[in-house]
Amino acid sequence: MATLLKLRAKLFLIAIILSVLVGCSHMTHSTHQLVAGASGKVQEKAYIFDVEVSGQPKSELMGVFLAAPNSENRPVVLMVPGAGNSTFLGRQKSNGAHTYSKPLNITQMWAHELADAGFSSFSYNKRTCRAGQDHLCRNNAVRDIYKNGPIALAEDVDAACRMLRRDLGIPSEKIILWTHGQGGQVVLSSECGRRAKVVLITSPMTDRVDLVLVRTLHHRASLLRAEAATALGVKQKSLREKARNISNRAESFKATFLSIESDRFIDTASFLGVPLTFWYGWRKSTEDIDLQLAKQQGQVVLFQGENDTNYSDEDQRNLLRFGKIRNVKLVQIPGADHYLIEQNKISASASHLAIEALMQAWEN
Repeated sequence: MATLLKLRAKLFLIAIILSVLVGCSHMTHSTHQLVAGASGKVQEKAYIFDVEVSGQPKSELMGVFLAAPNSENRPVVLMVPGAGNSTFLGRQKSNGAHTYSKPLNITQMWAHELADAGFSSFSYNKRTCRAGQDHLCRNNAVRDIYKNGPIALAEDVDAACRMLRRDLGIPSEKIILWTHGQGGQVVLSSECGRRAKVVLITSPMTDRVDLVLVRTLHHRASLLRAEAATALGVKQKSLREKARNISNRAESFKATFLSIESDRFIDTASFLGVPLTFWYGWRKSTEDIDLQLAKQQGQVVLFQGENDTNYSDEDQRNLLRFGKIRNVKLVQIPGADHYLIEQNKISASASHLAIEALMQAWEN
């Protein structure tokens, strides 16, 4: 294993924790040599990179590079965080509708699938992940995110790409990006994403965020009502109550978004824990997704799990329409959920279909 480089004292604890998680890895702020996996094994190495935004303190994000053996002639996949406040692991407790039997490290699961197929990857902590939420995170500056919405995280994408180019010597043309949901608009708004030969998005947004959130909740409620129709006794009562609560939440969201649109709140108001300016920015970034996709220079691959219950009928139609755009390919994964997971794991079929689509887009 390469020599452990010294970090500043304030990162020492994180380095110890990460070394336990990723085994024979080491952490550094910079290097000028990319070491591919030796002896047919995947090598893991932790990095810290800076995100500098005018008018606020510099942020430091931690990530992990998985170097696959014999991957020198293949692209490197930059795994960009999607919704939530996740670490580089991409840990999720549920698929949006159902809770997993245990939390799953979705991003790292897919990173290892890629490595097994000969693709190196880099995943990193989302800047909104706070030290109080996960011991692998630190409290970075988020003023620009609260002001402009998730689109501000395009700065993080470009900073990660710069690190891959500068510190690992990976040419821009060999960096492709993979993200989930909300991350689609972040990637497509970044300079790195706009110039990438391939962008992959799992479970993409299909419309304005406020409309999607309300439709998703109503769709989940309708599925619960359908399930209740064939249930008996206590279970039927429970399902109907859940459906009613979700429908009420959808209507509450709808009323709140209408009030936001009508500017009925004071300037300091917030919704779901973030300022209204965040929602203004997120809504603006999702107003014309068709145009965002069509303007992309390279190929865009959209993944959808067959068993993803988060898409309403209208959002499903939107997704199928996206698949008809010249540079966009829609790949539906049988048996998979919102994160392309089936029975708490990535199936061999899902892995094959996703990586085959990646290869085809890259070689096109």
